[in-house]
Amino acid sequence: MTSLVLMLVKQGSDTSGIGILSKMLESLGFIDAATAQAGLLNNPAFFRGIYQISGIWETAGYDSTLLLNGARIFVFRVPVLWYLQNYTTLGGESAGIVMLVSNISVGVLAIITAIFVVRKIKTRFIENEREKP
Repeated sequence: MTSLVLMLVKQGSDTSGIGILSKMLESLGFIDAATAQAGLLNNPAFFRGIYQISGIWETAGYDSTLLLNGARIFVFRVPVLWYLQNYTTLGGESAGIVMLVSNISVGVLAIITAIFVVRKIKTRFIENEREKP
């Protein structure tokens, strides 16, 4: 497993002794407090899911980074730079403004994407729990 996934799920990654991911899953209602306190890596039921997610994390990371960087350049930087160079008198200062606009825009895009992904995962999880006898 990747070291980042291990850091997020292991106990003792913060002062309370509960992993960051355990806290997040507990606050979203995916796991109960006892499971969070015991630690996800200490529960055999979570091993397969953690292993699969870490594999997806490793392979999908490149694609998502490529997508966000493509949006950063071709959606947020080039059009803003073109506009500032052609319709303002900022000159070289426009490059700094473009960097600010593109970095903030990509951050907002990443947060919005994460919100939709977490909602979709939570909805699927709830549906799967309802189907269990």
